[in-house]
Amino acid sequence: MASQLLQPAGRGKWTSRTTAVAAITVGHIAVIALALLVRGPQPDVEHVEPIMVSLLTEQRSEPPPAPPQPPRPEEIVLPQAVLPLINIDVPQEAAPPITVAVTPSPPAPP
Repeated sequence: MASQLLQPAGRGKWTSRTTAVAAITVGHIAVIALALLVRGPQPDVEHVEPIMVSLLTEQRSEPPPAPPQPPRPEEIVLPQAVLPLINIDVPQEAAPPITVAVTPSPPAPP
């Protein structure tokens, strides 16, 4: 569609849409060029005040004493639970005999 906007219509006549697009483009280029000219060249780096630096020397001294360990809590001794023994007498009755009836299967056909 953009290629249709920039081509002359018909027998060498430009359409009003093409003329408007061209005018807007030229206007933008003019505004950008004017903004760059008014602003002028900007320095890449601004002047920065020097900073005073002093190195600290390491002072060797005795290490700080270790913090005291917290006191250990007293051990708690729980009493042993005593469970009474329960004797259950289960009568041993004789189980009835189990009988299993087995029937022979018919012979396989030859």
